[in-house]
Amino acid sequence: MALTATPPASTLTLSPEVWLSIILGAVVTLIIAYIIYKIQKREAGEHLQKHEERFDELKRLHEQDSEKIRVLYELIIKSQNGSLGEVEAEALEEKIEEAADAITEDDSHQAQALKAIADKDKEEADSPLAKIAQQEHDLEELYNLHAMNEFRHGNYTGAAVWLKKLTDLLPENNDYHIRYFTALSECGQFRDAEELCTKMLAKLRAASPLEENKIADWLYSMGQVKHNQHQTAEAEDYLNQALELGIKLFGNDSFELANTYNDLGIIYMERRDFSKAEEYIRTALRIKKKEDDQDFVNTAFMTCNLASMYKSQNRLEEAEKLYKEGMQVFGDRMGYDHTVLTYYYSHLGQLYFSQYKLQAARIYLEKSIAIFEKMKLTNHPGYVGTLGLLGQICTTLKLYPEAEQNFVKNMEICLISFGKDSLHTGYAKYRYAQLCNRMHRYEEAEQLILQADAIESQNPGVSGLDRSKTFNLKGLINIGLHKFTEAEQDIRQAISLLAEEEHAPDSLNAEYHATLALLLLQTGHPAEAEKLLNAQLPALEANPMGVQLFLDALQLKADICKALGKTEEAAQVQANLAAQIARLTELSHQT
Repeated sequence: MALTATPPASTLTLSPEVWLSIILGAVVTLIIAYIIYKIQKREAGEHLQKHEERFDELKRLHEQDSEKIRVLYELIIKSQNGSLGEVEAEALEEKIEEAADAITEDDSHQAQALKAIADKDKEEADSPLAKIAQQEHDLEELYNLHAMNEFRHGNYTGAAVWLKKLTDLLPENNDYHIRYFTALSECGQFRDAEELCTKMLAKLRAASPLEENKIADWLYSMGQVKHNQHQTAEAEDYLNQALELGIKLFGNDSFELANTYNDLGIIYMERRDFSKAEEYIRTALRIKKKEDDQDFVNTAFMTCNLASMYKSQNRLEEAEKLYKEGMQVFGDRMGYDHTVLTYYYSHLGQLYFSQYKLQAARIYLEKSIAIFEKMKLTNHPGYVGTLGLLGQICTTLKLYPEAEQNFVKNMEICLISFGKDSLHTGYAKYRYAQLCNRMHRYEEAEQLILQADAIESQNPGVSGLDRSKTFNLKGLINIGLHKFTEAEQDIRQAISLLAEEEHAPDSLNAEYHATLALLLLQTGHPAEAEKLLNAQLPALEANPMGVQLFLDALQLKADICKALGKTEEAAQVQANLAAQIARLTELSHQT
């Protein structure tokens, strides 16, 4: 059989036109891909450039934000120093306002918090502070902002809570400890302030190398807190240590020592060592005026202290003149609604009270209260003290409802701001008890004075002088309640405590013996009461701040004479009392 060849399979062949189409398509695809690549590259470059520009912008804004925060932070801290130094108070507040206005809605939560703190808008500050806390922000910053916020509103108890957290967090930061001490002192927590001073002094004395300037600061602080607790001998010792170390570091007439000279002057004034007191206060004033003639704040305080020294010497015309001169100089420079003037207004109120110019005293005390309220400083110890003094004036004027309103308000503020165990609260209760006793509401008075006594008992720093006043009032109230045995125990305890005080005023001793004379009359011993009271009348009459006590003593004298059957003498005493009341009524309306 013959073999035949099998034809090959057919091959795919493309026409030239097809090949041309394929090549052109590939070229077009490559061109499109290249164009897309170039577009994407350009867009990526533009996006990167925009990102870098935005990053630079954010960095610039952050730097601006940080600068705003730094400026406002430093201004607020300076305003909370208690002594403004070279920065005049009014100008400082203007700077704070300007710095706060520079912050916008786009700035950080920290900036927003500082703006609200500067504006004293506590509720507005709560929101950014909460956001900072949610972000687990730096605890130092968070605690610090909270402390500044509370301090700005005069809530020193609240500020102390946050500053305690700060000092626990950063125990080596001396500035935080100083601010914590200031807050404790302002809210009357003197025992805690003293413990802090003791701790810091021990720590600094054990350090190497010694930072003697810081030791001097804490010695001065300890002197302050001892003085606040009426521990005068200890206060003098610490202040003298601070002065001695300061002289070693800076020299006799150093600016740093002005406040120490001033505070020692106040202690000598309280001890009635007036020549030494005047020397020290004038030294403080001379240093201030020489080294910093723009420190109007401290100069004003020292001038006021010098006037108070004149008042203590019963040089009332000189005191009044100096008060008014100092007030005018400061008011013309800083404005007549500045917080420093609360100090002058309150002291002038006390001066006029001592002269029985009750309406004039009331006017100045109400001016002081108005400034505290305008500046939202109703938690300040000076505010509650002025309220209490105004209550006393209203009591003397027999405006009992108004007096009670002031005493109740005073007590409520102390409870909220300083706590139920604070000495501020105890003194508020003491004053309210005085009013209730005068209104013959003896049961209420008893409850209040027992609460005040319990607070004082818990505070070992309370002086024997203050304790004696509490026992004397307890005695008066117990006489009203006919608890004569308890009354005698209280009065004799008051006399005993007073006898232990080195510089106790004679007028207080006379007051307590007059209370004992009242008890003797009430328990049927008018002859003994007369003998005792007659010995006290000269000291009571000579006490300018005890006018009402002298009137009470005259009434007691008349009652004793009646009990002894001395009708004619009783009538003479009553006539004298009426004449005294008429004279004082005329004085009380002088403005």
